[in-house]
Amino acid sequence: MRKTEIVCEIIDSTLVAAATRAGSRRADGRLVDPDVETVMYKHGQVREGMKVHLAMDSESELITAVALTSVRVNDHNVFEEMIPAETEAVFADKAYDSEAHRDYLQKRGIRNGILKRAQRNHPLTKAQRLRNRERGTICSAIERKINDIKRWAHLTRLRYYTKERNWLQVLFAVVGVNLKRSVKLVQLQASSVC
Repeated sequence: MRKTEIVCEIIDSTLVAAATRAGSRRADGRLVDPDVETVMYKHGQVREGMKVHLAMDSESELITAVALTSVRVNDHNVFEEMIPAETEAVFADKAYDSEAHRDYLQKRGIRNGILKRAQRNHPLTKAQRLRNRERGTICSAIERKINDIKRWAHLTRLRYYTKERNWLQVLFAVVGVNLKRSVKLVQLQASSVC
């Protein structure tokens, strides 16, 4: 029996607002939620909350890995733990482009589909831009899944204090979205059999 499907993972992260503002204190002076931090984004935007990292199977569109971290944790730090053992190809946006990740994927024999990032004084070639455009269509699938989680599972704001409680909220949201997708996969399979 020959395997025809490639196990392909798409990785991305999203910021989710916290239940309280960073630095909020109780009457006794303790922090309300010590896990909430603030980070400065482009153009002076200040964001507070936590970051949800996701890995999704490109074929079934089921979420295969999830992590909840501080907004200050760079996407690079959780890249390796988001890739399951049986993965044959990884696609991700430019935030994950680094020499270390390329070496890691090559060592494991995984096809590299990470979008190439331009370096200072070294713009992308026309071929690299075309490759990014092709890979970007694959990477856009996880953006739709993130929108599903935020809209359908109401994960636009974390409801609880502390990372442990918020982790449960994120986990239940992911399980709910996966169950919703599983029902659709079963319906598609049943209609193809008939």
